[in-house]
Amino acid sequence: MNKYRLPINNVKTSIISLTTSYRMNISFFTDNFTKNVSAGIICRITGIIITVSTSILLARMLGPEQFGQYAFLITVAELLTIIALFGTPALILREVAAGISTKRYGRVRGVLAWTCRATTLMSLPFMLIAILLFYIWNSNAGGQLPFAVILAAASLLLIDALSRQEDSAIQGLGKIIPSQILSILVGSGFLLLFLIGANVIFPGCINLTNLLFFVVASMALALLFMQKKKKQYLPVDVTQSKAEYFSHEWLKSALPLLLVSSLLIINTRIDLIMLGYLRESSEVGVYRVAQRGGQLMLFGVMAVDSVINPLAAKAWAQKQKHMLQTVISKSIWLVLLFTLPLFAIYILMGQELINFVYGIEYKEAWLPLVILSCGYLSLAFLGRGGVVLTMSHFERYTAAAIGVGAGANIILNFILIPAYGILGAACATAMAVALRMFMEAYFAYKKTKIDTTIFAFLRHGGKK
Repeated sequence: MNKYRLPINNVKTSIISLTTSYRMNISFFTDNFTKNVSAGIICRITGIIITVSTSILLARMLGPEQFGQYAFLITVAELLTIIALFGTPALILREVAAGISTKRYGRVRGVLAWTCRATTLMSLPFMLIAILLFYIWNSNAGGQLPFAVILAAASLLLIDALSRQEDSAIQGLGKIIPSQILSILVGSGFLLLFLIGANVIFPGCINLTNLLFFVVASMALALLFMQKKKKQYLPVDVTQSKAEYFSHEWLKSALPLLLVSSLLIINTRIDLIMLGYLRESSEVGVYRVAQRGGQLMLFGVMAVDSVINPLAAKAWAQKQKHMLQTVISKSIWLVLLFTLPLFAIYILMGQELINFVYGIEYKEAWLPLVILSCGYLSLAFLGRGGVVLTMSHFERYTAAAIGVGAGANIILNFILIPAYGILGAACATAMAVALRMFMEAYFAYKKTKIDTTIFAFLRHGGKK
């Protein structure tokens, strides 16, 4: 008997009426889902500890002004990386998962080679764009940063782009937990070790210049590990097959995926970028603390989504819509289990935690943190629609929802930041995120009849 039985009578009755083969498929999906999510949450919690520890260490070492400069450089580099990737991570994950499932090994090999070449070529001009943008920003701020810092920040584009592709390929191969270990624990872990080691051997040596070089070194090491593991996980059938290229089809799919990923990063990062251009660097540093705390609520979502993505692609490829609904329903209570207690902690103890952990100079981060958390709660109540749309080849509707959210985010930030600073940025982002989640859930149900909202949890996952 499956350990996690479906709760509602009509669902239970429909399962009983299915064939033995279909029941075996249900057992595979649900047992594999539960096992991977449990292990994934453990990895994410460990990753949270490392990431938060690194953030705290940096905030205390650099102070609000340099921490704000660092946050601005990293955020702009991340935005340009997403554009340079051209939507290939989601494409890789979907094509690899579906290709392995349907035994189209030549197609899998082809998409891996095609996306690697495309991303490398796309990253080079965007590195030049990053250098230009950083130079203009630095000049407007008085030219405080040496050119070496600008070069180091720009070089992150290619390393980060290739790392994201390797991570997607490993996830598509069904190696969810190794993917999380490599992408979260290894990358962040190396940086934390570099910082601690440097501070012990040369106390007080950490500044923005040294930090950027540490970041480049840690991400390069993580990339090497990912490339090695991907080769290890690739089935022999893939490596021995002749690569098959469907460039026109992939390009057609990549365009809306590019739009989705670019607009998504705008939704989550444009507030900090606009703060960097419209306000002082010290305000950016304070807001980064609030943003980091709000993003902790996303780790539970990311842990679940990293398991849902390949399962959703496989279920849709095998035309098992009922199983896709089951997986989505099971995911919702896990996300709620993580986000609701954290939201309560922020409301009741957030101010004290910020003062104790980051220092009194970051005390103004509490109210933006609460506002951002309210917006991120919508991901728990409405937020699996994007996964369903992307994995079922309805990317254009995800792009439409994210586009509306990004447009609203930019307009609201432009209006609110000059007058209200970090509070205006938090309000703009929270409203834009909630709007996007509602639209994605609506489109997912309209196009696939898969309910991705809290109501799916109440119907299918409310009882054991």
